[in-house]
Amino acid sequence: MFAMERQKQLIYLAGYIDGDGCFRANITTQKQGAVVYERSITITSVKQEPILFFENLVGGFVSTDHKEGNRRRIYVWTVKNKDALATSREILPFLVMKQELCKFFIKYCENIFPKKTQKLDISILETRNSLLKQIKNEIHSVGIIRKDLIEDIKNKGKIKNPTEEDFIYLAGMIDAEGCFRVSKRFRKSTNIWIYNTCLEIGNTRIEIIKWLYERFGGSISYLHSKRINRKNSAIWSCHSQILYPILVKVVDYLINKREVCNELIKFQNTILKNGGDRHSTSFKEKYALVCQEREVIIERIHKLNRKGL
Repeated sequence: MFAMERQKQLIYLAGYIDGDGCFRANITTQKQGAVVYERSITITSVKQEPILFFENLVGGFVSTDHKEGNRRRIYVWTVKNKDALATSREILPFLVMKQELCKFFIKYCENIFPKKTQKLDISILETRNSLLKQIKNEIHSVGIIRKDLIEDIKNKGKIKNPTEEDFIYLAGMIDAEGCFRVSKRFRKSTNIWIYNTCLEIGNTRIEIIKWLYERFGGSISYLHSKRINRKNSAIWSCHSQILYPILVKVVDYLINKREVCNELIKFQNTILKNGGDRHSTSFKEKYALVCQEREVIIERIHKLNRKGL
């Protein structure tokens, strides 16, 4: 875990929540007939480290759920009630995708008062119910991805240079939703293997895809859902030479995927410089050693990316 001032840690938390966090606002009725207005923020992960990091940063509690077979143990971080409100206020300026949702959540929390014996005014109940509807609408309808919106983002291109805060936020997003990998294919014409390092982040909301593309470039692939109950999505990806500067900027802020990021940096450092006689025996021998080193790194990356036990 990285040690730094609280604001940067909150930026990382915001990135993680935008990727895989959940603002929960519900109404439940107890056996005695009492109505309870629940409010919480939760994050679920198979990795314990970020979950403990969030607990140490803003409080809350951690629960676990052990799955049978080859499934990993699941860790759940939850922050409720007043702590959820305080956390929401702290991360609000740093959110990208869920900022509007967070605003509604804050208003909802602010309309929940300490338990009193007198009956609540009907206007307060109406306000709570209205905010609950706004929260659900924000979750299910805003920011839907369409092909024309993706093309519009591509046409505008990269418009901002990323700041340190952007890389910290990106680290949180990568730990939540990102995937580092290396692919390879054999080129018959030159009789060599072609390798490609890649970072991918997929999402069903247009805001985060737009944010990533504007700051870091890369490419966007549109995925049309063939199922009625599934949203369209997009994958933002960054490859090879464009990816390397991102790797060295985010690695110190990563928790879940720091090891695999370091492996990609090692892989990138095996690239041989242009020039020289690439058909010579000495170069072929050198390149053979490089390929052996790369295969070892790829195997480590596959192990780190493995989802089962």
